[in-house]
Amino acid sequence: MNIKQFTLLTTCIATLAAQGSVVKSVHLPAGGDCFDKWQTEWLEPGAAGDSAVWNFSQVIVNDEHHRVTYLALGDTALVRFEGGTQYTYSVSGDSLLWLGYENATTKAGDSIPPMAMRFPMNYGDSILTPLYFKGDYCGNNALALQGAYKVVADGCGTLILPDDTVPDVMRLRTEYTAKVKIDRDIDMTPISENDTLMTKTVTAWRWYSSDYRYPLAESIRSVYLDPQGNEARRHEVSYIFTPDAQEYALENSPRLMLANMQGYGTGGGHLPGLGNEVTGGSLENLSASYSGTAVTLDYDISGEGAQTEAVLTDLQGRVYGSIARHNAAAGRQDEQIQCGALPVGDYLLSVNVNGKRSTHLIRVK
Repeated sequence: MNIKQFTLLTTCIATLAAQGSVVKSVHLPAGGDCFDKWQTEWLEPGAAGDSAVWNFSQVIVNDEHHRVTYLALGDTALVRFEGGTQYTYSVSGDSLLWLGYENATTKAGDSIPPMAMRFPMNYGDSILTPLYFKGDYCGNNALALQGAYKVVADGCGTLILPDDTVPDVMRLRTEYTAKVKIDRDIDMTPISENDTLMTKTVTAWRWYSSDYRYPLAESIRSVYLDPQGNEARRHEVSYIFTPDAQEYALENSPRLMLANMQGYGTGGGHLPGLGNEVTGGSLENLSASYSGTAVTLDYDISGEGAQTEAVLTDLQGRVYGSIARHNAAAGRQDEQIQCGALPVGDYLLSVNVNGKRSTHLIRVK
């Protein structure tokens, strides 16, 4: 082992020892990221604490999955599209603020945005911030949600998935409880018990690895109480974000650096595609427009040319057109996706160049 390898190895070991934290350089969502998460039977969150073991090795994974897409708006705003809902965030210093959400029936915004995540989060850390969203429900009813938003790093240990065992995992438990009021008109005064239509509590458990930007598993429980405090409805759902579905691994992952240095790299498992990355050109200067029957996309391929493909979907993941994977020479590309007349709404154009995905929002009015 030479000096360079020894230095890299000791750095990796030191970093691995410090794993179990959720940090901005690794876990802050990034515009352009796309991945699938697969619904499973309910993943019982299990014990909190240090040196925990969460064994999901026997979980049954369903065919149903959701595509998650992040889009950057400027330097600080992020939009997440998932399951027909658009979630908006803002990056402020070491914090990720949740500005609101919008779907087919509901629009709620950032009167007082809660802190969705603070960096870093170490085991035992917690944050508690107020939440007050205003908006509308079904277009003609004013909506208000008032409560508190809490994030706790309540566990660290080992996560066992059906095809992998992942050490040094941090679990974050997120919980928000809000009184919900729907009326013809709502001002900013506090919501009283007499005004409350229901109380909504959403608790989410998410398991993070330092090798991947997004969690590898999550369980979400939503409970709705009527004005008398009786449980009116409960919904529980769990997902696995398989490493392969995240379509990338962090380049500075200590686990990946160690594997590269030790000569591994056959792909699969917790190190998808390691050693098999496509090299060559990259995408630059992507622009796209809709003409009434087709989406025209223009972009540059730098370097040595590349394998490219593109797909046009709505926010629910339905595909409206695509360009099959093909080899493109370096230089300016001018391509079209034939999609016919699109209904009014928002669509996502996803362009994949040598495994690197860029996403563009197309708004049809």
